[in-house]
Amino acid sequence: IVMAMLLQTHNTISSRDGLGLNEYFLALAPTGFGKEEVRKLVSKLFKMLGLGDRAGEVRLQYAAPPSMQGIHQLLEKGGRSSFFMADEFANWLKQSGTDSNKSNALNYLMECYTKALDTVYCGNAANSTYTPVENPRVSVVATSTGEAMFETLNQSQAESGAYNRWVIF
Repeated sequence: IVMAMLLQTHNTISSRDGLGLNEYFLALAPTGFGKEEVRKLVSKLFKMLGLGDRAGEVRLQYAAPPSMQGIHQLLEKGGRSSFFMADEFANWLKQSGTDSNKSNALNYLMECYTKALDTVYCGNAANSTYTPVENPRVSVVATSTGEAMFETLNQSQAESGAYNRWVIF
């Protein structure tokens, strides 16, 4: 997690097509286990390393992505790297099955994952024009309970590749 945070903005892994360091981590544990400590540790390291003070480096967000446009605007505004830290992520995923904004955000996360060395486009809204973002870096550190995740999994999300992008602890 720390390596992804430190390296994702400026580095890639040399492979056939190159590999960006967009990483999605999901810590599963029972209620009361202390899953939030993972997120607290990332936040402490972020501050200790002064990443928040470096303009255009990494933006640390303390919630799940609100929408496709929300993620894209964060990437447009502050460097090209955003690190989301979401608690109770199964609830967000469950809502993505019925909430089109969250569903589009999930699809956009999957697109950013594969386009770390390419360009992402958000399209345009009636009152906003979005600028394409080159080499987006988006990472997520999320927590949930295993039971909630298994209740949340649906076939459509699994078939779209929404789960094979996650490193699950």
